[in-house]
Amino acid sequence: MQLTELLGKKMLFCDGAMGTQLHNAGLPMGTSPDMANLLMPDAVRDIHLNYLRAGSNILKVNTFVTNSHRLKDTGHT
Repeated sequence: MQLTELLGKKMLFCDGAMGTQLHNAGLPMGTSPDMANLLMPDAVRDIHLNYLRAGSNILKVNTFVTNSHRLKDTGHT
């Protein structure tokens, strides 16, 4: 079902505070949260699963500001 079909028909809940959850899972401060996808994929998956278990039915992709400028010093541009 498309999002537009669900709007107004049921309560929709989004995930949130992904950066906070990543830091709680061990992502070092100062590390781009986008890098967690490569550095700690199991933690990213577990955070998303926890949001689903808590009732979220909309999950955002963990790519906050992934772009070549932001990742230039990581070797992943």
